[in-house]
Formats: sequence, C-alpha cells, structure tokens
Amino acid sequence: MLNLAGAIEPLSIANRLSEQLRYKWRVLSEDGEEVSCTNGMSCPADGAIDDDTPCDRLFYCAFDDTAKPNARTIAGWLRRRARMGTLFGALGTAAAWLVRAGVVGERAFTLHWSVQNSFFEMHPNHRPATQIYTSDERLVTFAGGLSVSDMMLNLIQTELGEGIVAKVADHRIGGLPRTSQTPQRLSCRPSIWDAQRSLSVHHGNAGSR
Repeated sequence: MLNLAGAIEPLSIANRLSEQLRYKWRVLSEDGEEVSCTNGMSCPADGAIDDDTPCDRLFYCAFDDTAKPNARTIAGWLRRRARMGTLFGALGTAAAWLVRAGVVGERAFTLHWSVQNSFFEMHPNHRPATQIYTSDERLVTFAGGLSVSDMMLNLIQTELGEGIVAKVADHRIGGLPRTSQTPQRLSCRPSIWDAQRSLSVHHGNAGSR
C-alpha cells in the first residue's frame, strides 16, 4: 500500500495545486476485486487487467518475488500491453514480473534490496541495479517505499516544471526528491558516527607517535 500511495499522492497533489486535471489513474487487479495488502488492509480496484483501455503509462505494483498460480495470466497481459506500445513502471518487486514477461530486455531496472539476491540466482542474465530507482523513456522502476515518491516527483518536474514540483514537495513536507543514484540501504553505507569515530582513532594514533 505504501508503494501505491507513494505513486498516486504526488500526482493528486499536483492536480490540486495546479488547479488542473493533469493526471488521471485507475487501479486494476487480476479479477477486478479488491486486493489484500501486506499491512492487512484492502485496496479496492476500478477494474480487471483484461481492460485494455489505453494509458500513457502502466505502473505494475508488487511486493512478492515468488511465482504465483496466476503468473502466466499476468505475464500474458504484460506482453500484450507491451505489444500495444505501453510504457511501463514497476514498483517494489514488480520489475521481476516484467523480466519474466520478457518486456525489460537489456534496460536497467531495480528491485527492492530484500529480493535482489534470490532474483539474480533465478535470473543470472538480469542483474538489478542497487539504486533507489531507474528511468529511461520506456521503463521506470522503483525499489519501493519512499523511492516511489522520489521518482514521481522527478516525473512531475520533467512534465510540469520545477515550480510545481517544489510546491508538491512542500505540501508533502518531504523536501526535494533524492536522485536515482541514491543507494537503497542506509545500513550498508558508513554512518556519520562511523566516519567521525574513524577520524578520531586515526588522529589519536598519529598523536601517540
């Protein structure tokens, strides 16, 4: 639900602040019924995936890297959309489904860090990027969480300009979006405390000579 809200809310705020209907969206599920989220809440759907209504971009939202009984149905739908010339977005672990459907090709993509190793073991010819999102003219992929809003703000900036995206960022009280090169895991980077501690140790060693 965090991924879906992170994608929709910046667009909704942009509509409200620009006082124009710049963005519209519909939420689809496999059968048109509501979908249970990992937090226990349910998300209603506006239709089923057999709805081939044209759209500017299709964002596929998932947070599960395991095969499902409905995998062939979903992969077939994604391939059909690709043949229609659809531009794709993938949230959380959804890029794994796009890879399986054969619509990613050689493009860069990312996945949530928690499934990257298991995914690469199953798909050694497709190594996901470790950054928070990737973007090109045909495909944008998000690692999930707050990175979704970061990328959506960048899309809004490209389409509507810096003025409106600054207002959207202010409305979210979230500051300016992070760049695509931001690593996913803070725990894998040296902290400010570690850097200060290292400097102190080296300084102490130098002084004792």
